[in-house]
Amino acid sequence: MSNIFSKGATMSMDHTAHNDYLAEPIAKIMKKYRLAGKVLVINADQSNQDIEGFGYADKKHLRYNQNPNVLYPSASLQKSMTAAMMIQIINESKFTSSPISEDTPIARWYPDLNKGANITISQLLTHTSGIVDLKSERDPGFIMTEDQAIQATVNRINASKLSLNHFYYDNDNYILLAGIIRQETHISYADNLNQRIIRPLKLTQTVMWHDLDTHGGTPAVSYRSFGPWQYRQPRTATPQLMSYIVGAGNLYTTPDDYLKFQRGLHNSQILDVHGYEQLTHQPNRPNNGYSGGMYHRRHGKLKKVYGYLRDTHYRNWVQLSSDSQYGIILFTNQSRSSMGVKRAAHEILQLFSDQFDAK
Repeated sequence: MSNIFSKGATMSMDHTAHNDYLAEPIAKIMKKYRLAGKVLVINADQSNQDIEGFGYADKKHLRYNQNPNVLYPSASLQKSMTAAMMIQIINESKFTSSPISEDTPIARWYPDLNKGANITISQLLTHTSGIVDLKSERDPGFIMTEDQAIQATVNRINASKLSLNHFYYDNDNYILLAGIIRQETHISYADNLNQRIIRPLKLTQTVMWHDLDTHGGTPAVSYRSFGPWQYRQPRTATPQLMSYIVGAGNLYTTPDDYLKFQRGLHNSQILDVHGYEQLTHQPNRPNNGYSGGMYHRRHGKLKKVYGYLRDTHYRNWVQLSSDSQYGIILFTNQSRSSMGVKRAAHEILQLFSDQFDAK
């Protein structure tokens, strides 16, 4: 690895600490792409990490992204949490009278779903179910219960056409997985997330949308980027939308907590080695490498995922080595395009890595 973490800089996971040597070049890149948000870079070769906040999380109330209590919508980054819980439940079921496998048809849980007998859990985990629902991330206009959101998803799928066995990225796949998790455990998806992910990993800054008020964290406001840190068109994720996309993006978190989760996938806190292999190498994994909530590239050495919420300006980019020891987690609340966020992340990676592939 290159030596950007040397020169006497003291790295810390203390949110208030500011690394002057890293902060300046990262700030230039963020400004270049008109981004505000929080950046976590990981270089375990030197046992160093740095987190930097840039710009306002809430311009009206003069709250900065450097504030440790600022939370960001996870968007699609949550899908790997849903997938990990599904893998747990599959493996737990092996010791019951009704075992589940990746090849189990989802008609078992959704008898009224069109072509449910032809769709497997693995196809949901890899977005190869053939489900194409153009309304899977639209504000329904009212707050839904988990039951209502899942039933609404079944209704939308039944009203649309299915083209089986090809990759199409659709939230419905993971909403259906959330419903299977509910049915198998007889408790809510939210309770499963707390019991299986949040508590075991001690994720103090990760919270379901409906628990924000009691948590004490402050959600960042998103802004459209017209120039370097010009805060216009403020948008937040509505409770109605967040209730609608259960299991597929209705969570708030921080880069720190998300790194803990990613490491928990392969250090036996959430999954063991076998479980992680299941997560990342589903039978129906498409050529683009998508499996279990992330894209896996370079023969499994690289994992990455992009997150975005419709009708907002939140954009997240995660790019890590398979062991989560190198890479970047970038959460933005002011952005202009997905390409700008990804390019900024690649340039930041190149600042400190000449071994970890920036692309």
